[in-house]
Amino acid sequence: MKTIQYTHSRRFAATRLAGIVAFACACLALASSLLADETFVQKHGRLSVKGNKIVDKDSNPTTLHGMSLYCWAQQGWQYFNTSAINHFAQDWKCTVIRIAIRPQDYRRDSTKEINKVKTVMDACIANGIYGIIDWHSMRGAQNDVKSSQAFFSTLATAYGKTPNIMYEPWNEPEQESWPTIKKYHEAIISKIRPIDPDSIIICGNRHWDQECAEASKDPITSSKNIAYSIHFYAATHRQSLRNNGATALKNGVALFCTEYGTSSATGGGAYDPAETRLWWNWLDENNVGCANWSAAALGETSAAFKPGASATGPWTDAMLKPSGILVRDYIISKATLPEFKGANAAKGQTATIDSDYVPIAMTPKVPAAEKTYVPPFDAAAAGLTSLFDGKTLTGWVGDPECWKVIDGTIVGVKGNQNIMTEGDYDNFRLIVSTRQVKEPSNHQGVGFWGEHMPAGKYGYGRCLDVMPPMNWMWDYSRDGPQVGKFTLSKNLERELKIKRSDWTQAEILVNLPKASVRMAINGVEMMNYTDSDPMRWKKGPIGLQAHAGNKDVRYKDIFVEVDPKEDKLITLTK
Repeated sequence: MKTIQYTHSRRFAATRLAGIVAFACACLALASSLLADETFVQKHGRLSVKGNKIVDKDSNPTTLHGMSLYCWAQQGWQYFNTSAINHFAQDWKCTVIRIAIRPQDYRRDSTKEINKVKTVMDACIANGIYGIIDWHSMRGAQNDVKSSQAFFSTLATAYGKTPNIMYEPWNEPEQESWPTIKKYHEAIISKIRPIDPDSIIICGNRHWDQECAEASKDPITSSKNIAYSIHFYAATHRQSLRNNGATALKNGVALFCTEYGTSSATGGGAYDPAETRLWWNWLDENNVGCANWSAAALGETSAAFKPGASATGPWTDAMLKPSGILVRDYIISKATLPEFKGANAAKGQTATIDSDYVPIAMTPKVPAAEKTYVPPFDAAAAGLTSLFDGKTLTGWVGDPECWKVIDGTIVGVKGNQNIMTEGDYDNFRLIVSTRQVKEPSNHQGVGFWGEHMPAGKYGYGRCLDVMPPMNWMWDYSRDGPQVGKFTLSKNLERELKIKRSDWTQAEILVNLPKASVRMAINGVEMMNYTDSDPMRWKKGPIGLQAHAGNKDVRYKDIFVEVDPKEDKLITLTK
């Protein structure tokens, strides 16, 4: 009897324990599911302005990344639909959509334009992202205040109680004076605030939103939660506009880049991914949100989609223009919620190439000593711009079977391949750390003044190639025999006590006006070469090489300075 009772008790206890474990697992699963279902807006709540930052409900700086809809033609209006917004939010991981409405269209048919906004805004709310309602006036908005007031009053009434909404009363004032622009903004704010006292209002400023510093000297004080627009087009607007924005931030106002393009200011012309990345770095460093112009299927450079692309999504790479692919991948790389992370964040897209893609059999082991390497010169502190985020190959073009990101380094796992920057450079300073883990008698290289390869090919076009940390330089700029292998005065192993299998830091200074190339390794100048053939002097990508026979070459801490201020090596220690 006792034995039976004992056995029964054990069985009862085991059954009870299993039930408890099952219940606990179910609770954990439910909690995980609820956490995974948390949207961006649920996490951050209604945004506000604190000092010169846009912050969330917990006062944490919050940076939004998304797309601006296009309001000038049917090729843009076609994306004012629920399905398109779903794909922007779920596939591209947009956290904000800018809803641009032209004043002339509203005056022609106010009901139609309000309904367009509502379609998009409802989809933003359903996806848990933010919507900026943009009165897309270029000039003369102050001449019809009543229409703008009616527009924003209607939409504040419809959405003012939701945390998703923000307002942009004047897209791009042109040559109107700041006092005129400010008076207009205050007139619109006076209609929004009785209905929606808290949502952010983003105010345009003179000269197509390029004079935010001027506005910061005489800010709007009649209302809280005011931010100011800064707009850029990468091939036109450069450091001087970033300086203007820095002044505005220093003066204590918050900024939002409600419109930017990868092209010239016309929306067409040159495509400049390198300068776009400089802008993105600046925006992210200063917690300034941004929306890309534009979600449109047009021939112009800044459009995300090719003519004829789907109006509803999903979109394949074949439907996207270079700007669309660049911007999509950047937005995905900034996703922060758990369901947004990882290489498989957007199925069928190649937004990131990270360690998720590396087959286990091909993943080299990383020695502990490698992880403790500290570059002898701090390029970030010196103000150079990073070309590698340590996590993804965003901004680089290379064979995904060769190039991986492993433990914060770019790794080439098979030889005779190059990975190249999307952007082009001709006059620059590059600081990069290099290491050859295997085959230390072989070499790796950095190419420049070269050419992009055709799609699907991953070599390097004709170029010059320096080989840190070795004392070689090769000319691949023409067919036939190489012009030369330039032997330098320093012996690597004997004089510098450097091994290629150790991490070393290279500084490569390419001075186009002087046609000179200089290189330092670990603070010691190794190369001072002047080129005599103008045929070679051209703008092109920077390439990192895995030479034939290499199976594990590494690059990290990659920084660039375009048009260096000083024609000297800045890492020299002797």
